[in-house]
Amino acid sequence: IATSVTLTVHDRGRGYLSRQVVVALPRNPDPADIVHDDSLFRAVDVPLYPAPAGALGVGWAALRLGIKRGATDQGLPYAYVRVVRDDDDELLGVGMADHRGEALVTIAGIPVTSWNTTSTTTSPVVSSVAARVTAFFDPTAYDERAGRWPDPDALEKTFATLAHSAEESFDLASGHAEAR
Repeated sequence: IATSVTLTVHDRGRGYLSRQVVVALPRNPDPADIVHDDSLFRAVDVPLYPAPAGALGVGWAALRLGIKRGATDQGLPYAYVRVVRDDDDELLGVGMADHRGEALVTIAGIPVTSWNTTSTTTSPVVSSVAARVTAFFDPTAYDERAGRWPDPDALEKTFATLAHSAEESFDLASGHAEAR
C-alpha cells in the first residue's frame, strides 16, 4: 500500500530554519536498485535553509531581507523566496523567512569576475550578476501550535500558480551581502 509520512526537521543549534518534508513509502528494498532515489538504502536529501543569523560560506552572495505584509511592518512568517538571474531566468537560490519574516538567502557560485557577453558598450569584465527576487507567502503553511511547518518543496511546486510579491532587482556579487 502506497502512502507517505510527513517529517519535521528542527535544528537545535538554530543555524537553520525548521521545515517539513514528505517521504513516499514504501521505499524500494532491493539492494540492486540502490542508484534510484526511492531506494531504502539511500538517504533522503532534505535541503535546509539558513536562519537569518546563519553563517555565510566564503565567496557567497547573500541577501538579508525583511518580508513584510504590504506597506505594514508586519513580518510574514516562513515566506518563501526565489532568486533568478535576469538574463536567462535561471534559478540561483531559494530561501525562507523565519517566524518574524526575516530571511537570509545565500547564493553560492557567483564568480568573482566573468566575461560580459551581453553588452559591447560596457566593460568586458563584470563582477556582479543582475538578479530578481520574489517572495511568496502561504498563510496555511505554518502553524507552530498545530506542529505544522512549511514544506519548501510544496511551496516551490505552487509558486508560479499563486500570488507573490513584485520582483525586486539586485546585483549579486561574490562575498557581498545586501540587506533590505
